[in-house]
Amino acid sequence: MSDGADASTSGDNLTPRKSFWRSASWTARSSPTAPAPQPNPGRPPKRPGRLALPVRPPLSGWPRQASDDSGPTPSASGLAHTDAADLSRVADHVYLGSDAAARDRNALRRHGITHVLNCVGAACPDYFRGEGDLVYKTLWLHDSPAEDLSSVLYDAFDFLEDARGGGGGGGGGRALVHCVRGASRSAAIVVAYLMWRHAIPFDAALRRVKAARAAADPNLGFAAQLLRRQPRPGAANSPGSARRVLRLAPHSPCAPLHLVPKTALPSSSSSGASAAELLDSRGAFLVHVPAAVYVWLGAACEPAMAAAAARAAAQVVRYERVAGPVVTVREGAEPPDFWSAIAAEPSVPDPSKAGKRRVELYDLDFEIFHHALKSPNEEAAESTTPSSSSADSASTFSPASSSSSD
Repeated sequence: MSDGADASTSGDNLTPRKSFWRSASWTARSSPTAPAPQPNPGRPPKRPGRLALPVRPPLSGWPRQASDDSGPTPSASGLAHTDAADLSRVADHVYLGSDAAARDRNALRRHGITHVLNCVGAACPDYFRGEGDLVYKTLWLHDSPAEDLSSVLYDAFDFLEDARGGGGGGGGGRALVHCVRGASRSAAIVVAYLMWRHAIPFDAALRRVKAARAAADPNLGFAAQLLRRQPRPGAANSPGSARRVLRLAPHSPCAPLHLVPKTALPSSSSSGASAAELLDSRGAFLVHVPAAVYVWLGAACEPAMAAAAARAAAQVVRYERVAGPVVTVREGAEPPDFWSAIAAEPSVPDPSKAGKRRVELYDLDFEIFHHALKSPNEEAAESTTPSSSSADSASTFSPASSSSSD
């Protein structure tokens, strides 16, 4: 024992042997050659968890909330045309395209484009405005399901009808409707126009557009708004045949003098508000009932807003084929049949409230509009060509910026 002890302490050649032996013993006990545990015969065999599931697609292939601003511009090979420019002919006088098409002056001349409807003024400038032979109209749409597309449709229809010749604004021309990629915003405008022009449902109009331009893909919010428009015009259950209230408001803070009819929504505290409770003394409203279209003007309504309301009422009559008359009423001088038409339980409001109606939900829009009226740098609403359509003095705006946060 003493020899072994001396060897372990004084023999340099024995110390590694003891360390190696201990290491080898530990390795042997954890060796992979040890027999594997036997499965329990009372339990089903284990299977890999995802073998029965489909292969997960890459993130780039997943549906996007909005597709117009993402990804590259579609190549010409994926479009129903042979021109290298990114224009797709959808109808005799309507072309659908991207920003690349809008900036290609030679392509615009080659296709006989006379009108350009820019759906995304915040991202794409009007490249050739002022050259004399191109008429521009600019919208400020975001490619978001929450964007209010319906409020600008009739202005877009007026513009396309002017290009076709139906509006008398030069006539016989061709219009390019474009956004960034020509996929969502501009496609939705063209689909809506075909629905009205040919009295066809949404799916039929979308098929026509996609046949001309495979990249056309309106976002879900735009599609939902267009689906709700299908019964128009003339159907008994259409929005035009039921009571509804529209308020005139700026289309966008970028175009505060371009007033469009937006749905008048009640505040959260009065979700069950009647039509009368949606009126505001500062503004102009369209009250559409089966028998008529009322233009209600508040006591503090600006003349520019009153004129925009008259144009919007004419658009409703034209594009919804409304048979009832357009009746203008002023706050404090409403006839009894007005209140009978808009209220579920007819009652004449207190005359002392005239001029004092206020809906807090509208405050921001009125602030934007009134600030623009007082600003000397704000462009007045004007048309670049004569027009006899219902929006003959609707604004055509130059973009304030070529960038977009979309």
